[in-house]
Amino acid sequence: MKEIILIIIILITIVGGGIYVQKYLNNSTEKLVKDLTHIKTMVEETQDLKKLRDEYEKIHEEWEKEKEKWSVIVLHDAIDEIEWYFINIKSAIECNDKDEAIAKIDVAMVAINHIKEKEELSLINIL
Repeated sequence: MKEIILIIIILITIVGGGIYVQKYLNNSTEKLVKDLTHIKTMVEETQDLKKLRDEYEKIHEEWEKEKEKWSVIVLHDAIDEIEWYFINIKSAIECNDKDEAIAKIDVAMVAINHIKEKEELSLINIL
């Protein structure tokens, strides 16, 4: 009887932890996509390159904080891929290439959403 209770407690802990991690990842990716959408809008509308760079740096600093937490739950290759996108976005902003910056931001948002879907706790991902 004790073994069954222990197994149930372990299963509840695993499932509960998975749900918590999934909610955290969902909230984190939504915020990151929202921030990237904001920077994309700024790229499209602003002529003030300094303001755009400053806003990008704030978003990148937020990513740096999230990256540490993500490293526990997401594959490092995916984190490296997002970091690469941030480097490309920064490069396009620095070159004042709006079309390239917008394209890089769009690709980054798709990749971030894909990571969220890939890490989702579902029967398809378990099998």
